Amino acid sequence: MVKSPVEGSTVVMVKLERPVTLSDFVHPVCLPEEGASLNLSYCNTLGWTRNRELLKRIELKASSMQSCENISIPTVNSFCSEPAYPTIGCNVSIIHLTH
Repeated sequence: MVKSPVEGSTVVMVKLERPVTLSDFVHPVCLPEEGASLNLSYCNTLGWTRNRELLKRIELKASSMQSCENISIPTVNSFCSEPAYPTIGCNVSIIHLTH
């Protein structure tokens, strides 16, 4: 595991003992080429429920950084987001990007 100089960012590489069988649930992830422009209008993020029993996924849409000014201090590695669909609970969050 490599700790990034950017707070909250961690990179992990794993060497497997044997090849993985690809399926609908196991497949490689395509990463963008260096310098490629990214469409950050929608994204997904994962998080644990309060009791840490379930891992949940939520689709987010990008918001203006001004809507997060009172919530968190933005960095060059973050963008402001809100749920893509109506939800109960928090409606704005800062997502920290990792590279």
